[in-house]
Amino acid sequence: MSETNAYVRTPVAQVGAGTVVIVAAEVGKTVCIHEAKLSLSAEGTVTIEDSDGTDFGSWDLAALGQTPPLEYVGERTVARCLAAGKGLSITNSAGNMKGFVTYSQV
Repeated sequence: MSETNAYVRTPVAQVGAGTVVIVAAEVGKTVCIHEAKLSLSAEGTVTIEDSDGTDFGSWDLAALGQTPPLEYVGERTVARCLAAGKGLSITNSAGNMKGFVTYSQV
């Protein structure tokens, strides 16, 4: 884990409740989340999780609300990185979800 790939800002535009995969699981790679800003068109819950469904963070949002942004972290920390070999996905319980997630992979 000595070399970091460039930051990738991925737009999220999901119609209806469900799960969207941001980064597929890749053996030997670690996904680090640097920022997330997401909103829903209806009251619901947004959950960031790994490919096994383990929660990284969960927020209850009012209609047109936004998640509190996960702020950029210059150095990787355990609190901002998934376990090695895990992918990254976002699940929403209601409405349309839009925004972006910025991550890197090492």
